[in-house]
Amino acid sequence: MAEFADSLLKKRTQSEKEPEGTDGEEESAEQAVDETDPEAEVMEDDAEESAEPPPETIDVLSNKFNVDLDSLTEEESTALAKQLNASAVKRFGKLTAQKDELKAQNQALQEQAQQAQQAPQPASPPAFLSENALSGATNDQQLLQEVENLNSLIEWAEEGMENEAQYDDDGNEYVVKDADKTYSKADLKRIRNNARKIIRKDAPARQAWIKERATADQQAIDTFSFLGDPESEDYGLFMQVKGSALYKPLVDHLPNSNFALGLMVKGLRSVQAEQAAAGKPKKTKKPTAPAATTEAAPARASGPKGETKARKSLEAAQARFQKSGNMADYTDYLKLKRQVA
Repeated sequence: MAEFADSLLKKRTQSEKEPEGTDGEEESAEQAVDETDPEAEVMEDDAEESAEPPPETIDVLSNKFNVDLDSLTEEESTALAKQLNASAVKRFGKLTAQKDELKAQNQALQEQAQQAQQAPQPASPPAFLSENALSGATNDQQLLQEVENLNSLIEWAEEGMENEAQYDDDGNEYVVKDADKTYSKADLKRIRNNARKIIRKDAPARQAWIKERATADQQAIDTFSFLGDPESEDYGLFMQVKGSALYKPLVDHLPNSNFALGLMVKGLRSVQAEQAAAGKPKKTKKPTAPAATTEAAPARASGPKGETKARKSLEAAQARFQKSGNMADYTDYLKLKRQVA
């Protein structure tokens, strides 16, 4: 707006000061224009186009603000230009601030994106934990039946796409009607493509899952004997854990879930046994009776038979000392002699 008002003011001033030219001057001017190069002509045309006031600006001033620029005096045009210049400076400052703010936000977003790319990405889940359209099949027979159903669905969709187009009461086009449900050709193509994708990707993944489940189940039976005894207490605990809603994701997704549940039961029983053993007082070993010696025999003896036995022990100790001459044998002999005496 400021540029437009200034250009308008300059045009008016030039038109008032410009004298009427002579024919010779016009001819010389025309000759000068003809002698100029094409680039100068293009620049002059651009200048003239830029000097022309845009019609949108005129419409805004005349329609919205009721300002007729042609009827303004020189002083009024100058005042309007100053006001527009001040407004333009404020607007430019506001736009600059917004630009800086957007630039800072863009820089912050770029840094966040770089940090996200540099951060270690979480490992993708195993194939058996990803969503599988055939997760309801738990053995080979069920999987085979699911694949046959998908093949039948593909044939039905391809046959329906060959039908002629029909229209319902609302004008919607369809080629197949099943009860109250209608299917367009695009719907049938989407159904066929999804069925093919399931057969191509989900069926092999589910087959590998079933094979791994069978191997893990056999390993669980070989490892945990209680799985072969439905009447045992451990088997009842195993079935209780398996039927719990808390462990349902484990049972549904992990192919070796039965082996994992068996480990849980075995570990629980082991912990319970350790806790029970820790609660009982420790047993102390009874001291063993000392071996019978020649010293104790006379002390335990009583009566005539005991005295005879004591004398025989004394005589044996004396004979042993006389034969060996050992000081230990002599000490035993003296002790027995005192007891007998």
